[in-house]
Amino acid sequence: MSHPRTTSRSLAARFLSRGPLERLPKREDDRLALLELVARQVLPLGESSDEPGLNLRLRGFSADTAMLRRALVDHGLVERAQDGSRYDGVLELPPLVIRPATEEDDAEVNRITVAAYLAAGYFPDARSGYMLRIQDAAARRAVTDVWVAERGGEVIAAVTLAEAGNEWADVAAPGELEFRLLVVDPHIQRSGAGKAIVAEILDEARRRAGIERVVLTTNAVWPAPNALYPRLGFARVPERDRFPEDVPGLHLVVYAQDI
Repeated sequence: MSHPRTTSRSLAARFLSRGPLERLPKREDDRLALLELVARQVLPLGESSDEPGLNLRLRGFSADTAMLRRALVDHGLVERAQDGSRYDGVLELPPLVIRPATEEDDAEVNRITVAAYLAAGYFPDARSGYMLRIQDAAARRAVTDVWVAERGGEVIAAVTLAEAGNEWADVAAPGELEFRLLVVDPHIQRSGAGKAIVAEILDEARRRAGIERVVLTTNAVWPAPNALYPRLGFARVPERDRFPEDVPGLHLVVYAQDI
């Protein structure tokens, strides 16, 4: 049985996944769990902001920034100066734990995968052929490695790994470890989860006998991943780019990093 606060955090994450907040949950546990998620993202411990700056951060969660700001202050999750000139974060971010996914994680992995791809605008809806395929974390776990990143008991990111010959390996050659479907919950801002997962993948590759390189593919027109991976030490390998015949116009670019 789930711990009550863990259940509340999961419900709060689903509450956020419905879109911009128009109201807070009725149950106090759920309301506090949701506000803690928001506070840790917009103004964690050690960060300060004036009111316009805090409002700007809160717009990612709700158009009613005044409602959300007051709730954070009233619940003691953000401290407000008496003259309203300054707001200070009071909640420390829990450590990030990266671990193999389990059956209990499947629903959250599926939810985050769909939410991340749709929020980025990569697909119009969750019913396309590829989107349907990647919504089965259990099937992936049965044949290859699926990891999750967890913070404070809440799964916030996931990734799939595969070696050459595995059905989930798209471009991996012998001696290469490939990762796919690196997704972070779109409501988790500036968490560092994606960067931490990639670092752990590189360490995992060094631990595996016979692995000399980490590879990945991404869509040539997706700006975020094409900006992220070079910053993390990956280099383009254009001679290995793919142009799937079943999806006209699709250009999959390949990145690699030797270990």
